[in-house]
Amino acid sequence: MSRLIFGDTFWNTFKNAALKANSLEIVSAYITEPAVDELLKLKTKAEIKIICRFRLADVISGATSISALRKLIATGTRCFFEQTLHAKLYVIDEVQAFIGSSNFTTSGLKISGYGNLELMTRCHLVEQDRNLISSLFENSSEITLSFLDKCELYIADNSDIAGEKNDLDWPIEYMPLQKSFQLFIADFPWSNPYDFIEDEEVFSHDRDLFSIGESSEKISEKLLNSKVVKWLVEELKNTNDGLYFGELSSIIHSKISDNPAPYRKEIKDYQANLYLFIKAYGGNRFVIDTPNYSQRIRLSRSS
Repeated sequence: MSRLIFGDTFWNTFKNAALKANSLEIVSAYITEPAVDELLKLKTKAEIKIICRFRLADVISGATSISALRKLIATGTRCFFEQTLHAKLYVIDEVQAFIGSSNFTTSGLKISGYGNLELMTRCHLVEQDRNLISSLFENSSEITLSFLDKCELYIADNSDIAGEKNDLDWPIEYMPLQKSFQLFIADFPWSNPYDFIEDEEVFSHDRDLFSIGESSEKISEKLLNSKVVKWLVEELKNTNDGLYFGELSSIIHSKISDNPAPYRKEIKDYQANLYLFIKAYGGNRFVIDTPNYSQRIRLSRSS
């Protein structure tokens, strides 16, 4: 049976359990150094894995600390990031979990005795839950010390970005290669950039993922850095001359992880939106043409 507890109560419970644990998994959009210091003070022998969001804006604002991640990696903790992450989840020995609103931060855990009013619920995980958590790690990118070096150098070389908006992203060339992708309909554009539907949910979705409403340069940056485009690039690398629309539709249908799975017609609609976004904002990364009366997409020779 699950029950609600306050964030600071949760943290004390988690720390006590961590002392005897064999494995710990932390999923938190934000990570700060005091929280990491508290965890490392425990000197637990547990194997630890952590996922954070790690957007450039998070680092610039102090919501996530590069030095905190360095400390974790130095002690053998494997750290990952997923830039659409919003969940807060703490797992002990793959069986007991705490889910709620507490980020792995000073305020989220009330480490200094003050902070946010957070709520967490404790629950027991079943096999389906464990599989979902495993897929979350598998579909995230691992953070290495060399990657953090590049990120810190980028910030040092671009000191003027400190006061900019909170949707800043790392340059595409800085991002590590993602080894696997778990695709959802939510990863695709929901709108047609040439004939936008006035729907609040659609607009909010595409604004969050692709910065709709911002400049063309910003939309292009977000699009090319999105999960679905990165996945598409990897798929196209495995072809000699690109993929025709129907071929790619079949691949998407086999890869999509939504449950229940969408109809093929829905997939084709989202795929068509993606093509339109690529035409409008993809720059010279892709070529979309129509040989033999069927639309084809391929990587440009310059990409």
